[in-house]
Amino acid sequence: GGGAGGGKTKTTLRIIGMDKSPVSECFGGVLKTTIRYSASKASASLEPFWSIALDLSDAKQIALEDALAAYFAEEKIEGVYNDSTKQESRIGKRVEIERGPQVLLLHLKRFMFDGSTAHKTVTRVEFPESLSLDDYYCKGSTSAAANCNYALIGVVSHHGPKSHQGHYTASIRQPTMEWSKLDDDSVSSVSLHDVLQEQQGNAYLLIYELTKVSKRDCNVESPAI
Repeated sequence: GGGAGGGKTKTTLRIIGMDKSPVSECFGGVLKTTIRYSASKASASLEPFWSIALDLSDAKQIALEDALAAYFAEEKIEGVYNDSTKQESRIGKRVEIERGPQVLLLHLKRFMFDGSTAHKTVTRVEFPESLSLDDYYCKGSTSAAANCNYALIGVVSHHGPKSHQGHYTASIRQPTMEWSKLDDDSVSSVSLHDVLQEQQGNAYLLIYELTKVSKRDCNVESPAI
């Protein structure tokens, strides 16, 4: 751990390393989690991530952007005992992106477990072809000024009403920018419209890739974590 200054707030920074591998080079990013105990004391950690798991509401439909906003929203934690003041206080917890991955995996949490039972959430998720994560980057990160936009390149879907049975398919964007659907040993052409519309109720994993411009800009002086 070490000290990271910022105005009058004293922040203790902890860094968790990421082993370099083909997987981390492709899917690895860095999240910064900041816990603010008071106006003058905070702690932060930089740690690697390979996917982001998004909660789905009980609503019939939700936009992917809203699910991301909920994930990155500051969390208020009540009733935390403060050793210095000997009183309970409220602290704030916030997660931000320090460095985005080349390929972003968004896991939609469709399978919910309640004790011994499990069920599938059938919330329809509206997801775009182009996705911007600019709002969720750390203000002080080297990637913050870059236009880090992502383009959809794949969707993995689970078909079936139950968590313990069903069928998986995948739709992928080819280098030709055409889309293909993989269903067991069957490969067929599919339109982008079908990918964006028909998969909303079944999408389980969304795969986005940094656009070419963003790929160049976001890697400039990225911190080695």
